[in-house]
Amino acid sequence: MSQNTTAVLNAEGKVNDLLADLFELNPKTICDDWTHEDIALWDSLQHLRMITAMEQEFGIKFSMAEIRSMENIGQIRSILRKKVGR
Repeated sequence: MSQNTTAVLNAEGKVNDLLADLFELNPKTICDDWTHEDIALWDSLQHLRMITAMEQEFGIKFSMAEIRSMENIGQIRSILRKKVGR
């Protein structure tokens, strides 16, 4: 397994844990197609907290375009995969 693959897999688990903490969810039930409409605690403030937490956890910075495009869990994972897998 390559280092990039390992980093991405580790990131996936950390993302689930982070989202579960922020949005008070069971990490095993989080679905990629969930949006803010599916998660009661996902409001604009929690969105910013999520961005900050991921940037700190993974040592990355998101662009404004990336932040605005994070409309569901799958998009968040996809953007993070690209950034962590570099």
